[in-house]
Amino acid sequence: MKILTNYIHIQENISLNIEINIINLKYPSIQSTKIYSFIIYLNKLNLLINSNIFFIKIYENMLLNEHISIYNRYHHCLNNQSNEVILLDPTDTFHIDKKFNLILKKYLNVKQQNFYYLTLQQKQNNSTSDIIICSVQLRIYIVNPYSIANVFPYFTQSFYILSSKTLSQFSLPSIPSYVKYISSVPDIISIDPYNGSIIIRSSVLYSSYYYDFQIKAIDSQISSLSSLVPVRIFFGINKYSPRLLINSTRQSIEILSSKYLYQIKAYDPDILLNDQTNLYPPSVEYEIDDKSITIEIERFTGRIFLKDLNKTKINFTLIIKDFGQPNRLITQQTLIFDIKSNENISIIFFFISISSMLLFVILLTILILIINHCWLNHKKNLKIQKKTTWQNISPTTPDTCLIDNEYMTTTITSLPRVSSREQRIYPTYSYVNDYQHQRRIFSHSSLDKLNFQYSSEKIPFKQNYQQRLSMTDINKYLERFEKLYNDSSSQQYLHQPIGSVV
Repeated sequence: MKILTNYIHIQENISLNIEINIINLKYPSIQSTKIYSFIIYLNKLNLLINSNIFFIKIYENMLLNEHISIYNRYHHCLNNQSNEVILLDPTDTFHIDKKFNLILKKYLNVKQQNFYYLTLQQKQNNSTSDIIICSVQLRIYIVNPYSIANVFPYFTQSFYILSSKTLSQFSLPSIPSYVKYISSVPDIISIDPYNGSIIIRSSVLYSSYYYDFQIKAIDSQISSLSSLVPVRIFFGINKYSPRLLINSTRQSIEILSSKYLYQIKAYDPDILLNDQTNLYPPSVEYEIDDKSITIEIERFTGRIFLKDLNKTKINFTLIIKDFGQPNRLITQQTLIFDIKSNENISIIFFFISISSMLLFVILLTILILIINHCWLNHKKNLKIQKKTTWQNISPTTPDTCLIDNEYMTTTITSLPRVSSREQRIYPTYSYVNDYQHQRRIFSHSSLDKLNFQYSSEKIPFKQNYQQRLSMTDINKYLERFEKLYNDSSSQQYLHQPIGSVV
């Protein structure tokens, strides 16, 4: 992996030793061993030009939206920025821009996934159909920055923390003759090229609290296997315990669909804060007191990941240790996280939207029903007002016409007495002619033969009125008025016109 992902060294010779053991099953004591040595001449330039598979190494503590350039000036599919670039990522962790930069969309965790298979395609912009010009397979390795795999095979640790008292005991593993150890500051600190022992050449270092440098292992045969490790040497005495950069014991956190929760940041007050931005080597170490809790924390980065996405509240004790000498100091802090899942928020928002829509539809339906009911009632009242009733032909209404054309009004409270029951009256009917209200007397030439049945029912004007009334019905109707007239105690209105009498 280190060789394939290192494109700085274009040409490398790789030594390969193969040992073959042959055993006779009938006679196990008879064995034969053969060792074959190969040297593979690896020209990475040919891979960069002709291969459609590329290998990339990414550290897991990479930040969101950070760019990783995969531009390759040798390969025709990775150097043409005029065409449309399409990245196929089943995990939706990366996307790509027009300048061939991979951009991180989700947090990486080597324990959750340490390998990604991506496909990069290019299409012609001017083409109406989807014509794929080229396609490249990307193999992405996710690596812990503090993993031994980064410094294999010449170091056993990803970094070293020493004190002035332990320098004399420090040494590195033995290495082949074509590999040498060197110091990044040989004038201040020198390194033995074969066993890695340290010699302090500047006495000024003993007056400082600590000093950082690097030890490099240079492989003269396979350059890609060369590596380096950071080293920190403490010369002063540890005084202050580590502290949280953000001293908040309870936080409300909204998480995405990934299991990343939060990153704890702490520092060592004995070391300058500006010097602690570099994570190599780290200044503090993180640990959770309860191992059975549903979260896990990265030892040196402080990133916290959920084991169970269904948790809504987490209470735990965080342990922070520094690397000071001669004794490491510890800080314990109880933290509470209130977790809000982004998916749950989306579901709640969806249900709220649906409920609001249903409520709106119900209210709108009720409003329409009320308007419809009011309109029907109004329409019914209009229809009733337009119909002709028997009030228009009542013999006592102001529109009644008698033979002698003497008219009486019905607005007087005390009605006059009728002197003779044999008086005859002729009802009239009303009609509208040329938008003017007129009345006409019924024909009474054959009134004795009429057989109308009196009724208070409302009938249209155009009905055959000759089939409704009779004199018997009219006389009965007049008898009721006669009784009212005779019972009246007041006589002052006897001669005021109420109707026309014959």
